Amino acid sequence: MLTAVDELVKNKKVPDIDILELYEWACRDFIDYDIEYADTFGPLRVRWVKANPKSPIALQSLQACVERWDLVSAQQVSSSDV
Repeated sequence: MLTAVDELVKNKKVPDIDILELYEWACRDFIDYDIEYADTFGPLRVRWVKANPKSPIALQSLQACVERWDLVSAQQVSSSDV
């Protein structure tokens, strides 16, 4: 699972939001222990929001970043006209 998340981060393509949310849910027990949200899911959410700024799901990405205290990603998401 962690390898798949690593590959998503390294891949410069925009991740599918459903896959991103599924991985985030599956890794919820590892976040802050084995993986840093600010290094993985936060930047992936920013990448997705920049590609889909008008989507209603963009606000959920902002909320997810704030809940995990990834304020850098939250700021980048909010600057994308969310």
